[in-house]
Amino acid sequence: MKSIRIGTGAGFAGDRIDNAVNLALHGNINYLVLEGLAERTTIQAHLDRLTDPQKGYGQFLEERMRTLLPICKEKNITIITNLGAANPEQAAKITKAVAETLNLHISISVVTQPSLRNVVQNYNPTLWETNEPLSMSRNAFISADAYLGAEEMLPALQGQPDVVITGRVADPSLFLAPMIHEFKWKLDDWELLGKGTVVGHLLECGAQVTGGYFADGVRKHVNQLATVGMPIAEIFSNGEATISKTPNSGGEVSVRTCKEQLLYEVMDPAAYLTPDVCADFSQVTFTEVAKDIIKVNGATGRKRPDDFKLTIGIDQGFIGEAMINYVGYASLERAKLAKSIVVERLLAHGLETNAIHTELLGAYQTTHPSEVLLRVAVKSSEHKSVELVGYEVESLWLNGPGGPGGVRKSTRRVLSAYSATIPRSTITNLRKEDDYDTTL
Repeated sequence: MKSIRIGTGAGFAGDRIDNAVNLALHGNINYLVLEGLAERTTIQAHLDRLTDPQKGYGQFLEERMRTLLPICKEKNITIITNLGAANPEQAAKITKAVAETLNLHISISVVTQPSLRNVVQNYNPTLWETNEPLSMSRNAFISADAYLGAEEMLPALQGQPDVVITGRVADPSLFLAPMIHEFKWKLDDWELLGKGTVVGHLLECGAQVTGGYFADGVRKHVNQLATVGMPIAEIFSNGEATISKTPNSGGEVSVRTCKEQLLYEVMDPAAYLTPDVCADFSQVTFTEVAKDIIKVNGATGRKRPDDFKLTIGIDQGFIGEAMINYVGYASLERAKLAKSIVVERLLAHGLETNAIHTELLGAYQTTHPSEVLLRVAVKSSEHKSVELVGYEVESLWLNGPGGPGGVRKSTRRVLSAYSATIPRSTITNLRKEDDYDTTL
């Protein structure tokens, strides 16, 4: 029976590159999936592209490709990644340029998504978090992304490209697409799609299923986490699969790690909704075949949803924060005095009381704490306003209680992700054939 091996080379934007290298070198895999998008990082990518049209692709794309392309080309491993983020076309150009500097001739397929901002604004969906229409939001609407599925990726897999670059695609779909492609599964074979989706779900978070995020150092001890391995699935054409990890790596793949990952971000195990299928995990079982090899059984599925899920990015303004610490004699009293000074100064600048947040960290550990850290945060729609908190806290060096230290200050934009749905036809009717597959 035909089988393929898929490995996870990244489970989030900042994942370790050396883990992916070890996996590509020693995992005997056919596909290497680099999953690097979360809701926050997707919205940030759109903001980056608005600032610079040549930006908007995922973090560490260039570094990952420079390291992995030579290995994957030599071993005939196809890289699949959503690091295209808000600009898959530019990510492909960057990847091609990296390959040229390495004297590698590679083929790259791109899965793009039409701009949805105006479409979603006109559709005016109800946001899950507020139960109000998008138009009721008082903050700036930055972006909208539909979670595309495996079907939208299939044309890009034709011709066995070396690299497939996507934007926002449902995480399990990144893994399901090569299964459908290799085994010629039908897009309405819900049972097989359910089996493939549970495998993708187990793989999508990288070292979470191999013991990394799983470990707590108290009840859940896992060995050699400094060299934790990345997960590998061997999938057969009938949907049967095993989960393992990079050979000779740390961590573990066990019934307990698989159970925990199975329930991660799952509201209803009997109805796990993806763009591809309504997967049913309720009867899934895990069986240990050998050390660090777990067989997965029991997943099934029903007809896929009629809607695509959306992530909608909203600009919530800025946060400024600053910290200063007081050590030794009367540390708590000095920190309280510093707090009162800063709050009075910020109010004098015109900030509202409900926009100012203060904390005395370490104040309640003992009756007479030896160190107290004052943290002050301010929220505003204006960047200049949030900069004031750093200015005022730093001014305490000589204008507040004596003996402070360790001043730190920062400002950042606040991006919020909201969820909604939109009819599948609204998205598919916008797409053209060349949206699916651009080969470079």
